[in-house]
Amino acid sequence: MMGPRKVAICSRDSEQNYEWLIDFLKNRTCRKPNKIEARPVYITNDMSKFRQEVSEYDFAILYHTKKRGRINITNVTNSLYDEELKFLNERFGKEKVVVVIDDLEKSDEDEKRRILEEQRALREYAREVFLFTQEDKNHTGKPLKIIEDGKVQKNLENLKKYIKPKGLKKNPLKGEGGKQKKKTKD
Repeated sequence: MMGPRKVAICSRDSEQNYEWLIDFLKNRTCRKPNKIEARPVYITNDMSKFRQEVSEYDFAILYHTKKRGRINITNVTNSLYDEELKFLNERFGKEKVVVVIDDLEKSDEDEKRRILEEQRALREYAREVFLFTQEDKNHTGKPLKIIEDGKVQKNLENLKKYIKPKGLKKNPLKGEGGKQKKKTKD
């Protein structure tokens, strides 16, 4: 049996800004407690410290809030996360890196398309970009199945699916997908 999935929430922002995300991952993604261990990894200008801290995790979320005034993650003037996003991709692979952009005025597909066109490295280095408004976050305290807002529910379900894909349990007697391996005669 595998231990909990260790998720690094990497950001230059205060943990207070993404407490809702930690709460969602820890308390609303799995039936059994502690299946996802989500912890903040604060990004400073010390890249070696960041690399060392991230090495203890299985999955990474790069978190940014527009409370900083702009969506300047990568590929723009004064971008905050160019090196970090590239490193996360090198460390985990694109499939295990997502970006959460928070506190937006809009979180629709047009806004997402606009951000991805301006900041192309997001698409190159991360599996997915999830957008949230303050209103969207008001839904995250509920169990996934009863979230009324379909867009928010879909975003959170996809986030959960990417972090905890089905069929990842490793058992030496079982192959991928949980099927029993046949024993061969020597």
